Amino acid sequence: MEQSIIDGFRDCINKNNGEKISCTSLGGQDTIYADYLMSSSVNFCIIEFKYLNKNFKDEARKPLRRTLCEMLKTNNYLKSLHKRCHLVGWMAEFSIQLDIYLNKICTQEVFEEDACHVRELESIFDHIDDINTIAQELLKVGGTIGLPVDRFTNYLDQLSKIAGGGAANIELLVADTSKQTVCYKVFDSIEKLAEWHKEKLLKISPSKKPKGPSSDSGPKPPGMG
Repeated sequence: MEQSIIDGFRDCINKNNGEKISCTSLGGQDTIYADYLMSSSVNFCIIEFKYLNKNFKDEARKPLRRTLCEMLKTNNYLKSLHKRCHLVGWMAEFSIQLDIYLNKICTQEVFEEDACHVRELESIFDHIDDINTIAQELLKVGGTIGLPVDRFTNYLDQLSKIAGGGAANIELLVADTSKQTVCYKVFDSIEKLAEWHKEKLLKISPSKKPKGPSSDSGPKPPGMG
C-alpha cells in the first residue's frame, strides 16, 4: 500500500512539473537517507513515505533514525537543514499529506526514549495544501521546501556520518521524462544531478528574443508605405 502512495505522489508531480522536477527512488540507500529524492535545478529534498500515520512507529525499528532524532534535539544547525529538506508523507482522508520528518517521527508516540523527543517545529505545510504548490516551492529560489545543492549535500553528509560513513556516497537512477521512450540517467553525486537539471531547463525554456518594432508601428519615413 505504501508503494501506491509513492506512485500517486510521483504521478501528480509528473503531471504538471515532470520536465522540471524528478522523483527518484533511493532503493537500498533508504536505510541511510529516505525512500525518495525530489529534485529540481534549484532545490532538493528527501521524503520517507508511510501508508498511514499508524505506520510512523515502523521508524522506531531503525537505529539510525533513533540517532538522528537524538542529534536533532541538540544540534540546531542540523535541525535548520532538516526542516527544509527531510519530509514524511502518508495518506490521510484519502489524500497525501506531508510534514517535516521530525514532527511526526521524533515523538513520544514513536520512540519511548526522552532523548528522541524533539519539540515540534512550525510546519510549512500548514499553509500548503496541494502537491502542485509543493512543486512550485521546490522550483523557487529561497522557497520553503528543499535546499540548494551545497546545503543539501551537507545534510546528506550528516546522515551518512550517522551511519558510520564519511561524505555521502550516493547513486541515483533518474528517469528522463523528456524522451518519448523510457530513458534513465545514472548519477554518482547530487552535484551532477543538479547540473543535469540546469541543462534540461535551458532546453525547455523558450528563447527570449528582443521584440523589434512591428511593420506598421509608428510613423513611416517619407516615401515609405
